[in-house]
Amino acid sequence: MVEVYAVIKGSYYGRCVWDFNQLDKLLDRFDHETLNELEEFQNIPPTAENIALVLKEKLDTNSEFESLVFNVRVYESPTSYVEV
Repeated sequence: MVEVYAVIKGSYYGRCVWDFNQLDKLLDRFDHETLNELEEFQNIPPTAENIALVLKEKLDTNSEFESLVFNVRVYESPTSYVEV
């Protein structure tokens, strides 16, 4: 099991900084999947470090999120994680 946390920084526009349903849509692609079989991991192993980098890249390059700053933390265990 891998846990993913995202810290989002941005300006407040009325109701919220960001709709977290958008994050769910992004993460759904990876949920309950064999990561080795996904396109994103065809050339790299799905380590916590690489999962974090792939997710951060997807968030950083999505034009809907261009005014936001993301930090992604991926946990392998309760005390072992990587953050990018």
